[in-house]
Amino acid sequence: VTIGGPAELELQSAESAFCRRGKIRAQVPTVARGFTIVTPHSQVVDLGTEFGLDVVDDGQTEVHVFQGEVEAYAADRTPNSRRLLK
Repeated sequence: VTIGGPAELELQSAESAFCRRGKIRAQVPTVARGFTIVTPHSQVVDLGTEFGLDVVDDGQTEVHVFQGEVEAYAADRTPNSRRLLK
């Protein structure tokens, strides 16, 4: 994980982190599939890929997938909010 500041990132477990703001680039190996980054307005679930997030001060999140794919959800992670991003 590469973090661009100013940023607030809290590792919650080996499988998840919470990002309140900042830029993050994550390169996640297949064995860590399912790693999740939670933001104030979304959740991004890695599917063994490389992706980036830009979380601005109001919590809005922009996701960029550089390789592979991720699942993006609204913060409440309802099934109908699921988006597969490639």
